[in-house]
Amino acid sequence: MLTLDYIDTMPSNYYIYDWGDIHNPNPAIDLKAIKKYNDLVCSHKHAYGVLGGDLNEYIYHDDKRYQPNIHKGTIFNDELENFKFMFQKIKDKRRMLYIFGGNHEDRHKGKFSPIDFIGQWFDCDYTKMNLVKAIFTEYRICDYHPFSGTLNSNAKDDMMKEFNELLSMKAKLRKLPADDCLLMMSHHWHKVRVFRPSKKPRYISLPPTTKRGHILKGFNSTTEPIRIKNKLSYIHEDDRYYACCGSALRGYVEGISTYIEKRGYEPTEIGCIKIEIKADKVNNVEKVFL
Repeated sequence: MLTLDYIDTMPSNYYIYDWGDIHNPNPAIDLKAIKKYNDLVCSHKHAYGVLGGDLNEYIYHDDKRYQPNIHKGTIFNDELENFKFMFQKIKDKRRMLYIFGGNHEDRHKGKFSPIDFIGQWFDCDYTKMNLVKAIFTEYRICDYHPFSGTLNSNAKDDMMKEFNELLSMKAKLRKLPADDCLLMMSHHWHKVRVFRPSKKPRYISLPPTTKRGHILKGFNSTTEPIRIKNKLSYIHEDDRYYACCGSALRGYVEGISTYIEKRGYEPTEIGCIKIEIKADKVNNVEKVFL
């Protein structure tokens, strides 16, 4: 886990566009979506991008998903040059806030670090780890790229399906050291989802004697609780935003047989999450389809 401190470094009003799962240079990437994302991040003088894992494709030749016509080996230089081409506009405007790794980057372990290269190229905060806690003046973000699992529901009713997906997401994220986070952002599942709080967030003060990793009633964390206005606080899990940040990888493409097609999975969802901040507070969180 990496904690990033943005307290008093951001403007009072701004936007964050949280995306990931680009899977460069897979030919199933939606290049129109890449262009739209660049345009969104650069459309406002106080808009910023976040990319959360699986930015580059890395599939072993003995992986059952490997397909020579899609993955074309692991030529790092070509991959990275292609990534630079896709996100040059954001780089030129210096609008990338932070990036972090996913399961595909983890496969490079001990050999090569695409996240280091891309982070230095963007000149932004970056880490190979798959969990980031971003601390802002009046709220915190838990940004996470799990290495496994899916976000599915077999319910036939749309409302029940959405409810099941929310329960599934909560179950997957509640064990993270993020009891102080208002925004629970997830990647890897290639879906665009936003679940809003049941009510206005309740910041519950905790005793100042709380120790790192100490377990209290309704509080389960391995890090220090948040200090908002110098008070220790915990946000009830029903009072948080939960979001899944989409993908740039299409599941069904004319002329390409992707692993998604071969397994008969649901189509991926091409989009990101837009976070609107007003007067340092979270004003809105919404889906943006690209």
